[in-house]
Amino acid sequence: MVTTGLATAAEPQLSRIATMPAGAEVTGLSSNALGDLFVNAQHPDGKNDFKDGGKPALVGYMQGFDATSYQAGSMNIPAVGDAVQVAAGQFVSFAKAGDKLGSGQLFGGVYDHAGNIMYVSNATGRGRPGGCQRRQPVAASSYQWAMESRLKTVKNARFEFH
Repeated sequence: MVTTGLATAAEPQLSRIATMPAGAEVTGLSSNALGDLFVNAQHPDGKNDFKDGGKPALVGYMQGFDATSYQAGSMNIPAVGDAVQVAAGQFVSFAKAGDKLGSGQLFGGVYDHAGNIMYVSNATGRGRPGGCQRRQPVAASSYQWAMESRLKTVKNARFEFH
């Protein structure tokens, strides 16, 4: 307990609400006024560039998790794996490093001045995989979320890229 002179307040509590794939670190943790929680997993295989067969960086949100009202406490630590595990709801991936976009370019792709791909980033920049730094999540219909740029549908998540 913390005593402030006039009132007594409870000590702040930390709760584990998600775990990342083995070797990954969480980035881009943010929420909105609706309580939707956005979270990314960067370089799960320990490398900053994505290669075929490697584990890709993930960009997504915790569907069914309300950050404004969650009070269930910490989740148990799950077995080591390759997925984002969450305390409530499910992790929905907008995109992962190497996904082909409607433009034909790769999500996270780093291109030279002539448009040739140099590599696919598996790290995040300001919360999103490299090459996607200027894209922001925006609300779409039916409580689905979108990333700005061209239109793509993956795992029941609708995203728009403008």
